[in-house]
Amino acid sequence: MPQFKQIKAEPAVNSGTKGSFCRYERMQALFAASPLYNDYKDDAIEKLGHEKLFVEDVNDAGHSFGVQSRNYVANGVPDYEEVETGGGGLPASAHAPNTASPLEGVNRPDTIPEAPDGYGSIESADNWGVGAGAKLSPLKSSSQISYAGRPLGFYGLPANRSSEE
Repeated sequence: MPQFKQIKAEPAVNSGTKGSFCRYERMQALFAASPLYNDYKDDAIEKLGHEKLFVEDVNDAGHSFGVQSRNYVANGVPDYEEVETGGGGLPASAHAPNTASPLEGVNRPDTIPEAPDGYGSIESADNWGVGAGAKLSPLKSSSQISYAGRPLGFYGLPANRSSEE
């Protein structure tokens, strides 16, 4: 938890420190629709965040993605073993892009050759500390992390979380 209260929409009123003096009445007249001057205060922001983020499905009302499930396992977890690699715009491995240049023109990814042997390999990768690190596939780790599809709130985030705690 942060040591200091995080500013969301209600900044502290500074009434006279040199260089940061502000006439709040004038600012309110200029920016009447600002969250600083309506009911959209810190508590409302926190409540809205919980309503929007701690649900199984998120709906952006057709803006970009429509309805998306936050259940990572149910969405089809990627498996490093199934990543198609090679030339023609494909990655060098599941862990690295193919950085070779196209052989014909700059806008022809289909002419990109395969990456050199061993490029993008993580066989020598070893993380500091304990655990599988970069070698662990999301397919194998996600089922352990998701605890059979438990909701985000299960992981210890209280229903009404305050940054002052």
